[in-house]
Formats: sequence, C-alpha cells, structure tokens
Amino acid sequence: MNQKFCNVIFDYLTLPTDINWSDKKLENPISICGLECDKCHVYLIDEDEVIAERMLVWFKKQGWRPESTTVQEFMQEGKFCKGCRSDREDKHWSVNCGILICCADEKYLDSCHECSDFICERLEEWRKKSKKYAEGIERLKKMKEEN
Repeated sequence: MNQKFCNVIFDYLTLPTDINWSDKKLENPISICGLECDKCHVYLIDEDEVIAERMLVWFKKQGWRPESTTVQEFMQEGKFCKGCRSDREDKHWSVNCGILICCADEKYLDSCHECSDFICERLEEWRKKSKKYAEGIERLKKMKEEN
C-alpha cells in the first residue's frame, strides 16, 4: 500500500466504542509519527470481526478484493500492517511513507520526537491532512517533553 491509502484510512472509518482496546495492545503501540497502531483498523483486521467487515466493504469499494470475499476469508489473510517497527517487507500498510523512511531508515530513530529537527516541515505538512495526524504530532510532543 502507499501513503495515499494510509492517509485515507484514518479519516474513512471511525473506531467502534464498544471494543475493549486494552485487549489489543502492542508492545509499542505508538507509530514513528505518533499514530496509535493498536487502534488502527488496518492493524486490527484479523482480530475483530466488526472492524474486518467495515474494512472489507472499503477494500471492495477500492477494488482491492472481489465482491465474493467473505469476512472470514478476509480475516484469515492476517494483518495488513504490523507497525513501523516490524519487518516492512512482510506487512506494512505504507512501506513508502516518507516520514518512516526519514526517521527510521535515514536517521535510525525509533520515533520522530527523538529527532533534532522535530517538528520538521514534513510533519507540519502531514499534520494538516487529518485530525488524527495532528493528534499524532501532539502525542509526540508529549513524549518529547517526558524525555
């Protein structure tokens, strides 16, 4: 998947409020850019039938899955992303993310808040695209203050 699809996903769907999110925690649930991976529909596809159903509808609309695909088949495909700190060759929603490449690949950092250029122009522009992105930057600011 590419950055365009990643940008769309956080605005397209809203998280159900009836899910116990404490059961779905990652070791480090905050992505490099500050998003909450363990609340992301892409991450939760194989764990929650309600989310899988919503995502499958969206995948079908995008033409990524045939209309005949069932929710169970979709869930059996496994995770579509295992987070920024995972093996991106295996499963990552946005392998070509410029933020990820800058932070992890070029600067060898675990998170953008560790960068001497934080908050850089790239992050400033990215935060304008979505309320979720802006929340991610605010999360990173708090992390920086705590360090």
